[in-house]
Amino acid sequence: MIFMFGCAPGDGPSSAAQPTGPAASTTVTSSAPTAEADSDAATKAACAAVEESITATLKRVAEAEKVGPPDGHLDVSLGYAVGVGGIYDHSFTSSDQVSHAINNLVIAMGDLAEAWEKGPEEASSTAEFSAAHKQLKEACAAG
Repeated sequence: MIFMFGCAPGDGPSSAAQPTGPAASTTVTSSAPTAEADSDAATKAACAAVEESITATLKRVAEAEKVGPPDGHLDVSLGYAVGVGGIYDHSFTSSDQVSHAINNLVIAMGDLAEAWEKGPEEASSTAEFSAAHKQLKEACAAG
Protein backbone atom coordinates (compact mmCIF):
# COMPACT_ATOMS: atom_id res chain seq x y z
CA MET A 1 0.00 0.00 0.00
CA ILE A 2 2.82 2.39 0.63
CA PHE A 3 3.82 2.20 -3.04
CA MET A 4 0.32 2.98 -4.25
CA PHE A 5 0.41 6.44 -2.67
CA GLY A 6 3.94 7.23 -3.81
CA CYS A 7 5.40 7.26 -0.32
CA ALA A 8 8.43 5.46 0.85
CA PRO A 9 9.11 4.43 4.39
CA GLY A 10 10.59 7.33 6.35
CA ASP A 11 8.91 10.01 4.20
CA GLY A 12 7.12 12.36 6.51
CA PRO A 13 4.63 15.09 5.73
CA SER A 14 7.37 17.68 5.35
CA SER A 15 9.20 15.88 2.55
CA ALA A 16 6.00 15.21 0.60
CA ALA A 17 4.95 18.88 0.70
CA GLN A 18 8.23 20.32 -0.61
CA PRO A 19 8.87 20.59 -4.36
CA THR A 20 11.84 18.72 -5.66
CA GLY A 21 14.51 19.37 -8.21
CA PRO A 22 14.88 22.01 -10.88
CA ALA A 23 11.24 21.83 -12.02
CA ALA A 24 10.16 24.23 -9.25
CA SER A 25 12.85 26.77 -10.02
CA THR A 26 12.21 26.55 -13.78
CA THR A 27 8.63 27.70 -13.29
CA VAL A 28 9.66 30.78 -11.32
CA THR A 29 12.48 31.68 -13.70
CA SER A 30 10.36 31.37 -16.82
CA SER A 31 7.64 33.69 -15.51
CA ALA A 32 10.01 36.50 -14.52
CA PRO A 33 11.15 37.43 -18.05
CA THR A 34 7.53 37.40 -19.22
CA ALA A 35 6.49 39.81 -16.48
CA GLU A 36 9.46 42.05 -17.26
CA ALA A 37 8.68 41.97 -20.99
CA ASP A 38 5.04 42.85 -20.29
CA SER A 39 6.20 45.69 -18.04
CA ASP A 40 8.57 47.02 -20.72
CA ALA A 41 5.86 46.79 -23.37
CA ALA A 42 3.41 48.66 -21.14
CA THR A 43 5.98 51.37 -20.44
CA LYS A 44 6.76 51.74 -24.16
CA ALA A 45 3.04 51.96 -24.90
CA ALA A 46 2.66 54.65 -22.23
CA CYS A 47 5.58 56.60 -23.69
CA ALA A 48 4.06 56.41 -27.17
CA ALA A 49 0.66 57.52 -25.89
CA VAL A 50 2.20 60.45 -24.01
CA GLU A 51 4.10 61.56 -27.13
CA GLU A 52 0.84 61.44 -29.11
CA SER A 53 -0.83 63.57 -26.44
CA ILE A 54 2.04 66.06 -26.49
CA THR A 55 1.84 66.35 -30.26
CA ALA A 56 -1.92 66.88 -30.14
CA THR A 57 -1.55 69.44 -27.35
CA LEU A 58 1.11 71.43 -29.17
CA LYS A 59 -1.01 71.44 -32.33
CA ARG A 60 -4.05 72.64 -30.35
CA VAL A 61 -1.96 75.30 -28.63
CA ALA A 62 -0.45 76.57 -31.90
CA GLU A 63 -3.92 76.95 -33.41
CA ALA A 64 -5.16 78.79 -30.32
CA GLU A 65 -2.18 81.15 -30.32
CA LYS A 66 -3.15 82.28 -33.83
CA VAL A 67 -6.52 83.48 -32.55
CA GLY A 68 -4.91 86.15 -30.41
CA PRO A 69 -6.09 87.75 -27.19
CA PRO A 70 -8.24 87.56 -25.26
CA ASP A 71 -9.95 84.41 -26.50
CA GLY A 72 -6.75 82.95 -27.90
CA HIS A 73 -4.82 82.98 -24.66
CA LEU A 74 -7.71 81.33 -22.83
CA ASP A 75 -7.81 78.67 -25.55
CA VAL A 76 -4.06 78.13 -25.15
CA SER A 77 -4.58 77.67 -21.43
CA LEU A 78 -7.36 75.20 -22.10
CA GLY A 79 -5.17 73.37 -24.63
CA TYR A 80 -2.46 72.80 -22.06
CA ALA A 81 -5.00 71.82 -19.40
CA VAL A 82 -6.63 69.25 -21.69
CA GLY A 83 -3.17 67.94 -22.58
CA VAL A 84 -2.40 67.45 -18.89
CA GLY A 85 -5.48 65.27 -18.52
CA GLY A 86 -4.55 63.12 -21.50
CA ILE A 87 -0.97 62.68 -20.35
CA TYR A 88 -1.76 62.06 -16.69
CA ASP A 89 -3.77 58.97 -17.67
CA HIS A 90 -0.49 57.33 -18.73
CA SER A 91 1.67 58.43 -15.81
CA PHE A 92 1.44 55.19 -13.84
CA THR A 93 4.01 52.85 -15.34
CA SER A 94 6.24 50.17 -13.92
CA SER A 95 9.24 52.39 -14.63
CA ASP A 96 9.78 54.86 -11.81
CA GLN A 97 12.00 56.94 -14.08
CA VAL A 98 9.30 57.25 -16.77
CA SER A 99 6.55 57.90 -14.22
CA HIS A 100 8.65 60.66 -12.63
CA ALA A 101 9.37 62.23 -16.03
CA ILE A 102 5.67 62.17 -16.96
CA ASN A 103 4.82 63.75 -13.63
CA ASN A 104 7.34 66.55 -14.25
CA LEU A 105 5.85 67.11 -17.70
CA VAL A 106 2.34 67.30 -16.27
CA ILE A 107 3.50 69.89 -13.73
CA ALA A 108 5.20 71.98 -16.42
CA MET A 109 2.11 71.87 -18.64
CA GLY A 110 -0.13 72.76 -15.72
CA ASP A 111 2.09 75.75 -14.97
CA LEU A 112 1.81 76.84 -18.61
CA ALA A 113 -1.97 76.49 -18.50
CA GLU A 114 -2.13 78.71 -15.42
CA ALA A 115 0.23 81.29 -16.92
CA TRP A 116 -1.70 81.48 -20.19
CA GLU A 117 -4.92 81.90 -18.25
CA LYS A 118 -3.44 85.07 -16.77
CA GLY A 119 -2.23 86.26 -20.18
CA PRO A 120 0.38 85.61 -22.87
CA GLU A 121 2.93 87.95 -21.29
CA GLU A 122 2.94 85.69 -18.22
CA ALA A 123 3.64 82.60 -20.31
CA SER A 124 6.55 83.69 -22.42
CA SER A 125 8.84 80.80 -21.44
CA THR A 126 8.34 77.16 -22.27
CA ALA A 127 11.79 76.22 -20.94
CA GLU A 128 10.39 74.15 -18.07
CA PHE A 129 8.11 72.28 -20.47
CA SER A 130 10.94 71.70 -22.94
CA ALA A 131 13.23 70.38 -20.20
CA ALA A 132 10.52 68.06 -18.87
CA HIS A 133 9.79 66.79 -22.40
CA LYS A 134 13.50 66.11 -22.96
CA GLN A 135 13.67 64.26 -19.62
CA LEU A 136 10.69 62.14 -20.67
CA LYS A 137 12.26 61.25 -24.01
CA GLU A 138 15.46 60.18 -22.23
CA ALA A 139 13.55 58.13 -19.66
CA CYS A 140 11.51 56.42 -22.37
CA ALA A 141 14.65 55.65 -24.38
CA ALA A 142 16.25 54.12 -21.29
CA GLY A 143 13.16 51.95 -20.74
